[in-house]
Amino acid sequence: MARRIPEMMKKEMPDRRVSTDRRSARRFTVTIEIVWEYLGERHPGTISDLSEGGCFVLTGIDVNDNDEVGVFLPIGEGMKVQYIGTITNHFDEIGFAARFTRLSEAQRNVLRSYLLGEEEAKAD
Repeated sequence: MARRIPEMMKKEMPDRRVSTDRRSARRFTVTIEIVWEYLGERHPGTISDLSEGGCFVLTGIDVNDNDEVGVFLPIGEGMKVQYIGTITNHFDEIGFAARFTRLSEAQRNVLRSYLLGEEEAKAD
């Protein structure tokens, strides 16, 4: 017979995935080695999740929520496109989520083309 926990003893755990910062655009699980910039210093990292609205970067570097970050997305032989974003949340020694800001139409088009390539690759 299973034991029931009295209601007053149950702790309600907030779902960290429920917040206003969650991206609404379709996400793609990716592995993209990148360089990113924070407080004037560049660091290596890996994008593990990418959408038209932002990304998650795996890195061990300490960052702060709401700070600005630059993400350099490789698009070809030595070519990179820089995206500026705001850190929406971070996990110490794991990485951070960033929402892209100030996107030009050209940057948006490059990102859409990149994601379309990811979608087509997954369909094959």
